[in-house]
Amino acid sequence: MKLVSLACPHCKAPLEVNQELTMATCNYCGYQFMIENEINYSHVTEKDAERIGKAAERARRENEENIAIKTTQKVYAVYDGLFKLRENNGKLADLQMKYKNKKTSLFWAKVFHWLTEPVKGEILAIIGIILILYLTIRDMIENSTGVKGLFTGLVISAIMYCVMRLLRIYFSHAVVKRADEREQLEREINELKTVNQEMKIKADFEFVPVKYRNEDALKYMYEALRVRRAHTLAEAMNQYDAEQQRLAFLKMQEQQQELQRRQMEAQTRAAQEQMRAAQIRQGADIVNTVVTAGAVIKVGKEISKVIREFK
Repeated sequence: MKLVSLACPHCKAPLEVNQELTMATCNYCGYQFMIENEINYSHVTEKDAERIGKAAERARRENEENIAIKTTQKVYAVYDGLFKLRENNGKLADLQMKYKNKKTSLFWAKVFHWLTEPVKGEILAIIGIILILYLTIRDMIENSTGVKGLFTGLVISAIMYCVMRLLRIYFSHAVVKRADEREQLEREINELKTVNQEMKIKADFEFVPVKYRNEDALKYMYEALRVRRAHTLAEAMNQYDAEQQRLAFLKMQEQQQELQRRQMEAQTRAAQEQMRAAQIRQGADIVNTVVTAGAVIKVGKEISKVIREFK
């Protein structure tokens, strides 16, 4: 059995313990400790302990710096992804609107193409020609226009037939063209939806709570992490909340000051109105006094006149 001299890590009392044991108990305070840890600690010099402490502090700072860098990159990814996602959603809305319009135009192109197909188109053309010839012959009989009216009817019928053939060709190409445009828009919409889905996965939106998933909050937190005012997302969110509270308090103060200013202006206007009303009343009193004095003087003159006449 090999004994070693140690000091209790709790009360610093001198102890002699068996080196072969794992645990030891202090005879003075009853504190239990690992013998191997205390033996190793007792062999560490003060210089070594200082070096170990500095290395541990440096490792802690490097770890905090790495966490801050990764957090900054993730917050920027969310901010950039949110910005691009908003742009893509705007493009997606435009493409969907164009797709809807193309779908409507394709429907009507198919309708007119169906009406101008060889059998249906020929039937419509024949019906139109028969109607024109009937109207022409009737006009000939009623107005005696002769061969000239019949020739005019035939020309109109031929023109109508040619127009029908041209419409058939036009709507045939229109159906193909609009179908291709609709398929192209559908491919672009699907590609944009795929890009948005991949962007959501790459940006990892779930890293930031929904409350802070907006442009102002993300921008503020990114700047706080970038300049190292904050090292973690929690610190950045707390600073953002504090800033929002400060801005809300300033806004409330501005509103109160504006309210006080309006109240003072209202009081000033009320005081001015009262002063003008008092001045008007004072002027009216002066006028009444003057009028009364004039009336008294006039009455006095009349009395004096009567007295003189009486004498």
